[in-house]
Amino acid sequence: MTLIALIIVVTTSQFWITIGSFVAFILSLLFAWVPDKARVPVVSLIGGITGPILSVISAYYISHWLVGLQAMTLSFLIASILPLILPIRNDLQKARQLSDLSADMSPLVKEWASPTTSAYWIQPIGATIGVLLVLVYLFN
Repeated sequence: MTLIALIIVVTTSQFWITIGSFVAFILSLLFAWVPDKARVPVVSLIGGITGPILSVISAYYISHWLVGLQAMTLSFLIASILPLILPIRNDLQKARQLSDLSADMSPLVKEWASPTTSAYWIQPIGATIGVLLVLVYLFN
């Protein structure tokens, strides 16, 4: 039963990253009146933090429901965090590509695209902060 629970945790981990992005989208709509330069970094950071936290919380409850009360072990923690590495890495690569592209842009286009390029840097930073917050909480 532990193996089935671990497989469920790994497969649902990407879903929680998507939910974190959806939270960022909803927050962006709620704060549409705030200028882009202030709204996009904050919303991206919150969305980035939300995904890993939800992933570990779901791993906790899946392990308790399927395996037992004392089942949340290091394997479930790793199973919930490991699938997050690839999306974080992809966001960092997109950020590097956009920063390389922005070096060739005219100042007017660079000014217009700056909130979008900052979101690609802040989303993986938020995801890393989310992972670290979960680790500090669980190992404290």
